[in-house]
Amino acid sequence: MMMCRILKIISISPEVKTMSELFDQMMSSCYELIATARSMMESCRQKRNKRKSDSRLVISMFLNRSIELFESFLVLLKNNRLADSAILLRSFWEMGINTSYIFSDIKLKEINALKFLINEEKEKTNLLRRNLEEFKKYDCNIEKRLKELEQQKIVMVDFFNKKYKTSDLKWPKIIDRAEKTKDRVVKKAYDQIYCYLCSIEHHDMSFGRNYIDEKTDEPLEHIKTPPLLRPELNIIMARSILLVIMKTFDKEYCLKWEGVLKKLEVKHGKEYEEMKQKDEKASS
Repeated sequence: MMMCRILKIISISPEVKTMSELFDQMMSSCYELIATARSMMESCRQKRNKRKSDSRLVISMFLNRSIELFESFLVLLKNNRLADSAILLRSFWEMGINTSYIFSDIKLKEINALKFLINEEKEKTNLLRRNLEEFKKYDCNIEKRLKELEQQKIVMVDFFNKKYKTSDLKWPKIIDRAEKTKDRVVKKAYDQIYCYLCSIEHHDMSFGRNYIDEKTDEPLEHIKTPPLLRPELNIIMARSILLVIMKTFDKEYCLKWEGVLKKLEVKHGKEYEEMKQKDEKASS
């Protein structure tokens, strides 16, 4: 529901200056969220008798990487590098889509997690094989490492086929992953947000027009900022994904941080509502 409401206010573009206090408040909440995520990881490391699984392997990587990604995202926002922060936000959304897809069905999460890992191995080996002659110029051990990767992939595929009694290793396209997730925020975000962020990542002219004077074809002195790149809105979207990953991590490791995460979610929602109220005042 929150994402649906966010999308309704994208057309409103108040001056960022009127939001400075709220922006500072949101930044403070972001660092509180990061501190909580780090504490969760520490409590996980201290927990004894933990079972290993592919799903836990994946969500551990996602959480650790998402904290690093989120911190870099905040640095860019503070320095007003909005287009650059949007590229990291796109990466965040992709991680959110993967999390929601892999863990959307408790009966399939281990299968999906292993498919994710095998697909990664396939991409690495295919890349090396296509460019082997070029890589040889810089890495004399590349053929040995390629053989090791291919052997590792064979072992993983064999394990998958034997354990799950299927040879269906297809990893869906991102549009299909987003569609199959049960998370309404993620499902709606693919068409309405992720694709727009891809236009920034790939330097499409649909976004590039913010950099040029279309009357003269000359570069603008002051770059135009599209409403979707507003810092406060981007914080809301990035925090939504980080909370999804944190809740999944908590559930996978049975850490019992639900109460803490619920309070952070409520605070997150209040700041969103405050942003919306400021938008409504500005528009009137």
